[in-house]
Amino acid sequence: MTENDLTQSAIDANSLCIECGLCCVGTLFSHIKVSPDEIEQVEDLGIRLHERGDETVFGLGCSCFKEGSCSVYEARPQKCVSFFCKLNKSVENGIIGLKESLKVVETVKKYTDLIINSIIPKDAAALHNSNYRLILIEYHKKSTQINARHKLTHANKKNIQLIFEQLKLIDHYFDNTLLLKRYDELIQSFPDQTQP
Repeated sequence: MTENDLTQSAIDANSLCIECGLCCVGTLFSHIKVSPDEIEQVEDLGIRLHERGDETVFGLGCSCFKEGSCSVYEARPQKCVSFFCKLNKSVENGIIGLKESLKVVETVKKYTDLIINSIIPKDAAALHNSNYRLILIEYHKKSTQINARHKLTHANKKNIQLIFEQLKLIDHYFDNTLLLKRYDELIQSFPDQTQP
């Protein structure tokens, strides 16, 4: 790789970060921890903070993610600055190109839309803007309870499989996720042991 290739890869990685937004909207994480020394700065950005145990955090989707990108990118919190997903690192290292990486992002977003429309009732519009990660956690809890009573429908199993497929992409391209293991265990526990 030449110096120009490295420079272009860094530019592409930055472009991917700005255009992706999966961590901003709650697809990868449910919240972001804020260090004590940046609380005032983060509040000045208009981000609502709350206490979670002994940590100060803000929930995702981030209120600064507007029109498909971070509206405070140059002033974003330190955790946001320091996070580089696996896909971003692959672009920066020239392993995968920007165009191909954006296709991965688009695939994950399509899964999200499909899953949201499948598991959230149409009349619960407010939930469509809720934290996606927390929706997946809650859906797993409810599905596990239903499965324990052997009452999962074919549609439930199909949704669980869809979520599992998306989580495999997230785990491979973005960040390791414990939810992948939880959904895999749920699939393996289906009474009939058949994939939907």
